Amino acid sequence: MLDSAIELAVSRRIGESSGWSEDLLSAIEVLHVEHARDLQGLSILPGLRSLILVGCEISTVSSLPLLERLGSLEIGDSSLGSLEGVERFPLHTLGVRRNLLEDISPVAGVENLEQLDVTGNPLNVEAVRVTLPGLRERGVQVKSSGEAEIDLTRRLHEIGLPFSYYRSSMGYQLSRPGLALTENPEGDHPFVEPEELESLISRSPGAVAALFDDENRMWPPQV
Repeated sequence: MLDSAIELAVSRRIGESSGWSEDLLSAIEVLHVEHARDLQGLSILPGLRSLILVGCEISTVSSLPLLERLGSLEIGDSSLGSLEGVERFPLHTLGVRRNLLEDISPVAGVENLEQLDVTGNPLNVEAVRVTLPGLRERGVQVKSSGEAEIDLTRRLHEIGLPFSYYRSSMGYQLSRPGLALTENPEGDHPFVEPEELESLISRSPGAVAALFDDENRMWPPQV
């Protein structure tokens, strides 16, 4: 059965809610999916060139069906924990903002990669000191959190809080990737300064989760 989130995304793209022909499905080159839990249904779209997944339950890239034309893949605010299998796709652009990634070494196997965004992940030391510099030397345009934000994200994970800490254009924010802890992982990201977050992690880790309930920390203000 097709995941309802994929069904909704396809319906919006085609303009029809059912009765899709193979020709219509094959003609879809760009798709934006939110909050999907089962992504195998994407196999009905062999012509996809650009796929955007937001707030989805996806543990590894290898769980995606093989899409032989896929050049751009963005997985944001999701539960992605492994990039194994990413080399199967002919990607030139890969965005995995605010996920659960520690090891990103499989990206080195993507031969034609031009752009990579790994902002907001608990990257391990090898990723920061070896993989990312190696990709930059290849000419890949890389976006990543600073080491201070990466360290804080990693420390959150170490104490059992699978959150992402990142710097946006408006300030430092905290997010909850995936659908396990929230129905709106791409929204409700409280602002918190690094010094305050570091203090909470050290002295009162239980108070970190409560930041998501503080309306005064959200922007725009919650109503």
